[in-house]
Amino acid sequence: MKCILFRKSGIMNFKNVKKYCKLTYEVFKISPVHFIFIYVLFGAGALTSALGVPALQMVIDSLTKFNINHEKMHSVFLAVIILFAVKMLNTLFSYLAGFLGETYDLKSYKHLLGKFIRRCGSLSCIDYEDKNTYELISKAESGVKGAISFINVVMDLITNYAVYLTVIAVYLIRVNSALIFVLLLILFTVIIEQKIKTGLYSKTEDLAASDKVQSEYYADCLLTRDMVKENKTNGFEPFLLKKLNAGLKNISELKNKETKKATGISLLSNMAVILEYLGTIVILSVCVIRGSISVGAFAAIFYSVDELFSMLENLLYGRLKSFSETMGKMNNYIIFIDADVEKEDKGCISGQKAVMFNNVSFKYPGSSNLVLEKITFKVDSRETIAIVGENGSGKTTLARLLLGLFKPFDGNIINPFETDNSSAVFQDHAEYPVTLSENITFSDKADRERVSVLSKKSGITEDKDTVLSVELGGKELSGGNLQKVAIARALYKNHDLLVLDEPTSALDPISEIEMYKTFEKLTKDKTAFIITHRLGSVKFADRIMVMKNGRLVGFGTHEELINTCGYYGELWNKA
Repeated sequence: MKCILFRKSGIMNFKNVKKYCKLTYEVFKISPVHFIFIYVLFGAGALTSALGVPALQMVIDSLTKFNINHEKMHSVFLAVIILFAVKMLNTLFSYLAGFLGETYDLKSYKHLLGKFIRRCGSLSCIDYEDKNTYELISKAESGVKGAISFINVVMDLITNYAVYLTVIAVYLIRVNSALIFVLLLILFTVIIEQKIKTGLYSKTEDLAASDKVQSEYYADCLLTRDMVKENKTNGFEPFLLKKLNAGLKNISELKNKETKKATGISLLSNMAVILEYLGTIVILSVCVIRGSISVGAFAAIFYSVDELFSMLENLLYGRLKSFSETMGKMNNYIIFIDADVEKEDKGCISGQKAVMFNNVSFKYPGSSNLVLEKITFKVDSRETIAIVGENGSGKTTLARLLLGLFKPFDGNIINPFETDNSSAVFQDHAEYPVTLSENITFSDKADRERVSVLSKKSGITEDKDTVLSVELGGKELSGGNLQKVAIARALYKNHDLLVLDEPTSALDPISEIEMYKTFEKLTKDKTAFIITHRLGSVKFADRIMVMKNGRLVGFGTHEELINTCGYYGELWNKA
């Protein structure tokens, strides 16, 4: 049995470029008109920004001519108006593009997060028993925002930087063709730097994944409301804080190594860019001395080159750095979404009238020890089976196999019940931050009469509209009451297969007796498996399954087991 297989591959190869394009197209399809309009605005903003350079030259040249012959004052006014209009349009386009871009980012995040959650939902429960799966999920989750940032950067490069640089390049070529070579040399320097950094950031992201997962887990242990009470009472905080700090220290060390290497690369790149900047100034000075360009052209180009270098610096340390960092995160998201799930032939077979286990064995990922070994039994439709045994005997694992949450390592399971025709109550049932009624039904169109009947039978006395969350202004239920809610939740769907794992462990003896009486009535027309440590409550079951060290050592009625199963007799006498 294997968990999900994630195929690692290099970031910048042809297959991945196709996947990046596919992801971009997926984001585009969320709202095509909105998407196009945003980047048309970005392109218009870049165009007006670049046109500001020749507009500035017009102003300076017209002022120079006016100072010489004091004529054509209207040319000065016209040039100033054109420059003003270009700057105003640039501001307007940039503001609108930024505003609409933020709203589109929210739409994109909602879409990609929903896809990520659905992908997580497609994993089998056994995948969540594997440490590597948690790391992969954590990296993919950070890749949701990383994917959006990556798409933004790429589109910004195309519609903003590319448009600006193209217009400026055409302008510089008209002035002096040598200037374009300096510009290309700068871009080449930037590309080489970012190619090196891309691999560096991706490697750090992979190395830090395990420590990130552990740090987040220990942070939750320190901050979660229920855990805080136990931590303070028993003095666990120093130990947990030490664990948290250890993980953060490892992440910090990895980031420091990354920063040192990235800083060295940036320093070399900056030195090259400064030399290229000086080369540009020298070329302009020579052109002015020779008279090949006007003073206005010199001033405008000098201004544009200075602005160009500022833009390239932002491109270098802002957009392309973000490109490098987010590419690795987005790659993790793509790998997770597109990963192949290994399909196993062995598992649950539907269509029969009875639940059957045929030599079923099971072990958890990363372990060589069998939790269940060669389990064989047959349970007829509408039977109620009690499963008993000491802690660690494999009862809960057996329940998860019954529900199809786990697949057997060996053997096969014949199960007539589909997953959506099964209900369960586990030991670690959850309290959800919605109303009590919604905690039972998980539906906006609930049968309130059925909720009331089941609440009454389960012993729930709280108002059905009470929100089960202190953080949201509701209240926190006791462990016993939460267990009653979980039982009502399992019974509400009226499914044909019911699996209850220690369903009354938090109830007082009187409530437990009443609950088992309720079970006996409500499971009459169902196939039910009830795991319990309290042997005094199993007599209502049709048969009892006795587990010991992962093996089925007895299966029959109470009277049969007392006479034939010594281990069951020991358990009964201890009860």
